[in-house]
Amino acid sequence: MKKNLSLLLFIILTLSISACKDDSTYKNQKDLNQSSQEQTENTAVLCADFSSGNSDLNIKEYELEYTGDLTPEALLEGLTELTGLDFIADTAQTQKGITVDWKKESTLIANLGDREQKEEFFFYDADSMRWFMMDSLYRTLRENFEEIDTYYTMDGGKELEFEELYPVKLFPTDMSYEGSPFYFAHASSQSDEE
Repeated sequence: MKKNLSLLLFIILTLSISACKDDSTYKNQKDLNQSSQEQTENTAVLCADFSSGNSDLNIKEYELEYTGDLTPEALLEGLTELTGLDFIADTAQTQKGITVDWKKESTLIANLGDREQKEEFFFYDADSMRWFMMDSLYRTLRENFEEIDTYYTMDGGKELEFEELYPVKLFPTDMSYEGSPFYFAHASSQSDEE
């Protein structure tokens, strides 16, 4: 009888320990599932800036869901998908801010050509499209990375330059981008002084 009682206690104790292990495994699995669900719930803001030099800002905001850490590349891809324009660039974060090196195949550099445009993001001329792209990325980066300075370059770090763009055709590599209203206001004040 004592043997049976000892055996019974041993079995109960073994089952109890096993149940505790299974319960902790379940809890750990549940925690992992919750954290992976939390990763899919991250939301960033995409800014579509139609101001094109106007000091009365015309900005529309859209949500972008992402997983893991938010990167400038994820925002570029989000703007590409949203607008149908090719926001193709390399980015680098430095102490002074984010450098965006626009690629030749980006719509900003290559221009619109005969591409089919989305109705909500339709542009009749290169100037308004370029200001839209530069302003939208600038506002999107500032919105998601705490007012960080943005520097635009092209083709491996050269100054961003266009054959024609009113009122500014050249963006020096050492000056942060300030948004089209700044450049238009600066051009107006220079005209007034002349």
